[in-house]
Amino acid sequence: MYLDNVPMPRDAAKAAAFSAKACEGNDLGACDRLADLLWRADGVGADRPRAISLFQKACDGGHMPACRNLAQAELRGETVRKDVNAARDLFTKACAAGEPGACYQLGLMRRDGVAAAQNPTEAGTLFDKACQGKIGSACYELGLLCAAGRGLPQDLPRAMLLYREGCSLGEARGCLTLGLLFQNGQAVMRDIRRSALLLDEACEKGSADACGRVAKMLQVGDGVLRNDQKALALHERACAANLVANCYEAGVFYATGRFVPRDVPKGAALLQRGCDGNVPAACYVLGGLYVSGDGVPLDAPRARELFFKACRGGHEEACMKLPPEVRRQVPDASKR
Repeated sequence: MYLDNVPMPRDAAKAAAFSAKACEGNDLGACDRLADLLWRADGVGADRPRAISLFQKACDGGHMPACRNLAQAELRGETVRKDVNAARDLFTKACAAGEPGACYQLGLMRRDGVAAAQNPTEAGTLFDKACQGKIGSACYELGLLCAAGRGLPQDLPRAMLLYREGCSLGEARGCLTLGLLFQNGQAVMRDIRRSALLLDEACEKGSADACGRVAKMLQVGDGVLRNDQKALALHERACAANLVANCYEAGVFYATGRFVPRDVPKGAALLQRGCDGNVPAACYVLGGLYVSGDGVPLDAPRARELFFKACRGGHEEACMKLPPEVRRQVPDASKR
């Protein structure tokens, strides 16, 4: 109850204390919960060796979620040493006992050929079992196999149902994939409004890619009512996840004062992130600021460097800002 806000506010420290006492009384679920808190340093100091010992105790006692947690640590090399075979055996044990998260992890190993030969058919069976156990990521992965006809017959309608199930279970990639299918009219009739709703759902579930896509739709009113302020917020969220095209878009908002108070230094910093990520338009706009000294120091050499980089990336207007002798140094620039 201390971790679930029922009936009192969350208190990880108290939860750890109660779990420790219950674990001493051989409550294996409590041992697993305490190990998880120690692993994540949630309310208690980090103690991964003790966490591993508690996971092992709970697993040996037959608590399958602990076997899954221990297997994940083995797989990532977060125990004494990385041991993919030990991880496979633990996932197999837990999956056979009905732990759906373990079936999902084992499915990923079978799909990718970790600790065994690649076997997409077996991966599909494991993903199906995990999906039935309400693991949204498993539904999504099974949908991908169905869509590609990898290891099982190609079945696009089933794939879409699986993406929807994954989305409803909290898997953002399921919402995102469905949204893109409706946006592009792939396997379904194009429905831009439905696409926008699914992409927004994916964004809310944590997909930065979806946030960036919704931001662009909001800027032009594509499938949604135009909302530049919300678009900016979503561009910044996507930029924080290193989606550099969205850093460029946010930079333009601030550099021009579009629907926000003008803040050229902030805009320039965002444009620089876009340019560093090889977004030619970001280099071009930033170069224009340095040419005029508008909100940034006047710096013609720096502007030329930025125009050169933008030109090299295919930005025609940037090429026209360069002297002919410099433009000739850019492959194919003379043809633009």
